[in-house]
Amino acid sequence: MRWLGRVGVVAVVAAVVAGGVWLWGRLDPQSVAAWTTVWAGVVGLVGLAVSGATSGVQAVAGYRRRLAARPDVAGQVRHLVRGRVPWAGEVDVTGLGAKPPIGSAEAGQTPYVARDVDERVDGLVAAGGMLVLAGPAAAGKSRLAAEAVHRLASRSRRRLLVPVGAGSLRALHSAGYRFADTVVVLDDLEHFLSDGGLDAALLAGICAGPSTVVVATIRANVLARLEEGLDGGLESRTGLALYRPGVELLKGLRRQDRIIEVASGLSPGETKRARALDGDGRIWRAVDSDVGFGEYLIAGPAQMARWSRDTGEVLEAVGRAVISAAVDARRAGFDDPLPGHVLDLLTPAYLPPKYRQRATTPSAAAGRDWAAEIVTGTTASSCLIPLPGGTYTAADYLTDRADQPGSPLHGQSVPDATWTILQTHATPMQASAIATAAYLRHDRPDIAFSAITRAAQTPDAHPAAMYNLGILLQQRGDLDGAEKWYRRATETGHTDATFNLGILLEQRGDLDEAEKWYRRATDTGDTGAMNNLGVLLEQRGDLDEAEKWYRRATDTGHTNAMNNLGILLKQRGDLDEARVWFQKADEADDS
Repeated sequence: MRWLGRVGVVAVVAAVVAGGVWLWGRLDPQSVAAWTTVWAGVVGLVGLAVSGATSGVQAVAGYRRRLAARPDVAGQVRHLVRGRVPWAGEVDVTGLGAKPPIGSAEAGQTPYVARDVDERVDGLVAAGGMLVLAGPAAAGKSRLAAEAVHRLASRSRRRLLVPVGAGSLRALHSAGYRFADTVVVLDDLEHFLSDGGLDAALLAGICAGPSTVVVATIRANVLARLEEGLDGGLESRTGLALYRPGVELLKGLRRQDRIIEVASGLSPGETKRARALDGDGRIWRAVDSDVGFGEYLIAGPAQMARWSRDTGEVLEAVGRAVISAAVDARRAGFDDPLPGHVLDLLTPAYLPPKYRQRATTPSAAAGRDWAAEIVTGTTASSCLIPLPGGTYTAADYLTDRADQPGSPLHGQSVPDATWTILQTHATPMQASAIATAAYLRHDRPDIAFSAITRAAQTPDAHPAAMYNLGILLQQRGDLDGAEKWYRRATETGHTDATFNLGILLEQRGDLDEAEKWYRRATDTGDTGAMNNLGVLLEQRGDLDEAEKWYRRATDTGHTNAMNNLGILLKQRGDLDEARVWFQKADEADDS
């Protein structure tokens, strides 16, 4: 680049000098004034040329320095165009998560049927920030999100960023990546909410201005599990904390009316718009099908039939076992792509007993190939989805219906062998997710304990894993062990661990140190710690400071603090205000 700039300077200077010579030949050589004028002009033009060329070289060099200073996005994002983050319109809807429909190999994607919520989605996208599209598998969430991104791209120029995993956004933000004029797509939001993933603080850092928008999708049953935390499930001090940041984030989005429900079927208006689309019979057949519009287009019933139908063929039996193993891995909290060799290890537990010891039974690898075949007649969907790096995942449609009648897994628990194999091959983050699923969805505290112990004892353990291990040890009555892990998590600044450490110490009668940890937790805005500190101070007789902490906790709607404040005021004789706080507590419980 530098030599090119120098050649440009020389060329410009030569051209100016040549022009001066040409002019000199056309003027009266006896005219000193003419000679002076021409060569003064030549000198001036040479100076301007050199200055301009030098500025150009400096600008190019400055651009290269800025380019070199940009964070490296390789390995953190899914789509790059010639090494750069693409513009929003450069990636098609399938690249943004929309499932290929039946007949896609011959006819491509189907035309988009405009949804009733499109206008609302467009308004939120234009305003910036985050919105979540929630609905069952095959409801069309990913297609709706992709079309919204493309409409945004037609109105304004935005970069498109699709992170590869939970930690990608945090890594880019920490490295100084500028998210201005960017649309971030998070298909299957739950994959981005675990340890080190997206939380309210990171979202605020990413969406610092209105030109940044985050469009996410999530399956309705997954959202329901997470939203249990809004009622004290995952969020409670006795539940596991892996998804607590995600729960807090969802709480804020729900409060802002930024979670949009997407129905699985078409409304009358949507049906009318679908019938008005000409030229693609798949749309009309989907409208008239009795299995649901989206389910028909992704061949959902055909996937279920392939998984559940027993034809007596041994290869198909192995293939169905592979599908069951992949689905069960997701039920057990292992939502990341499964390496092929791990899937092979899981498969025998799902084979019919008569095939397990038979020498002629096809290999699990052969079963993988069968399970990954496109469902007959659809040219679109498979039950087992091959992914880069020799990994696989079960189709969302089958995962959503695993517990329903007609599924091969209906009424069955995840086998112990599956839990053991998944833990053995899990990263610390994956082990934490397995622990959460075992504890909250499968009532397996034994599995949760072994998985979270594995996650907490690794050198790069996340503070949430340490905290969760402390919870399970405390529930087992091992208070010394619980205190040890709470303290380790507290050293990293984990607020919940700080609060729980205060509770444990108070229960042991060490009130002075309990007060210290409660106060430290209040510094981070923990309202539970504010309430407990108020209780401790009231028991000591320091009513004025107790009242202060109760009031601070009530500012964020802490129901127990409202009740405690009412009791304290009643004891002090302020009956009118006490009644106000009792009423507010009742209203908060009913809401």
